[in-house]
Amino acid sequence: PGAKPMQIAEGLSPQELHDTIFADLYEKNSRWYEAVTVSYTLDKPQKEVAEKMGISVDTLYSTLYRAKQWIKKYYEEQFHQLDGK
Repeated sequence: PGAKPMQIAEGLSPQELHDTIFADLYEKNSRWYEAVTVSYTLDKPQKEVAEKMGISVDTLYSTLYRAKQWIKKYYEEQFHQLDGK
């Protein structure tokens, strides 16, 4: 098994951290990646995102929640380090 995502992310610039998170998220679960990318990066309405993904809005909410929890678990420390700079 490889290194945990947060071990790789230490010392990165904000853009590098962003890129690393999205790459790791895609590797972890491509559906999470799609939901986060379309909902937040492309700023699409969640109803539209759910329809595009072929899921209900409630399922989209659950998907986004799980993705955010995973990001928080592995990258929260790096966000705090960036805030402190």
